[in-house]
Amino acid sequence: MKRFAVIMLTVIMLLVTVLAPMTVSARIFTDGKCGDNATWKFNTKNGFLMIYGSGDMKINYGTETEQWNSLKKDVKAVFVSKGITSVGYFENFQSLEKVILPDSVTTIMDSAFKYCRNLATINLPDSVKSIMDHAFEGCKSLESITLPNKIREIGSYAFYNCSSLASILIPVSVRYVGVNVFVGCDSMTDIYCEYKSYPPSWDEFWNGAYDAKVHWGYDPENPSEPTPAPWPNPMRGDVNDDGKITSLDYMIIKFYFNGRYKILAGLALLAADYNSDGKINSTDYLALKHFFAGK
Repeated sequence: MKRFAVIMLTVIMLLVTVLAPMTVSARIFTDGKCGDNATWKFNTKNGFLMIYGSGDMKINYGTETEQWNSLKKDVKAVFVSKGITSVGYFENFQSLEKVILPDSVTTIMDSAFKYCRNLATINLPDSVKSIMDHAFEGCKSLESITLPNKIREIGSYAFYNCSSLASILIPVSVRYVGVNVFVGCDSMTDIYCEYKSYPPSWDEFWNGAYDAKVHWGYDPENPSEPTPAPWPNPMRGDVNDDGKITSLDYMIIKFYFNGRYKILAGLALLAADYNSDGKINSTDYLALKHFFAGK
């Protein structure tokens, strides 16, 4: 009987020895959903968060939100895998220092990295077309950022209170800039723009960093001799900027004039003014209607 007890005790000790490291190892990683086809995996040991899958990131209310919010104090670095197309939901990730994005990302979402006060490094691949409103607001450790040369829009307050940001180059691909993009950027001294002068498709109060010098006509290939770039020239009637005039453009203009469609700005407003008379009215959508009728 004693021999059996000794054998059982030995077996139990062996199991504990084998399974204990597995249990500890299992606790190193936590995971969850962050989109219809996207998941996250967090390494609690080194603070690295991996985003896998495809499509847009999205955190649904409920359990997903609770799990995601539990990461806010611990995530130090974010690595996004190829296939993800929009990135966001990192507001108030106070320990986040570094973000690596793949060339599949096209959109930095609203408030994507808002109040990530320790974020110092992020790459924006050439695939990025839009930086939405408040995307980097309050990123006080961000000293520099390179905008991709194919980016098309920068949302309002996108870099609000990025107090360490010293300078930035806005490429000629940018067709729309929202209001007060750089307000609160106390260290900003220079804003380099490839356009020859203020483009009419940008918001009138786009800058916000009023102490910074704006260098119009800046040529990054030859900075000593500026080569002004022309203003963006939208196709008349192509309101949704898809490169062609369709019935959708006609409906957008009509709904805008009737007050049913209120979000129209930048180049979209210029394109909606089909007859170039400086205002959008029934004449514009009727002219577009006649365009389809071949009149």
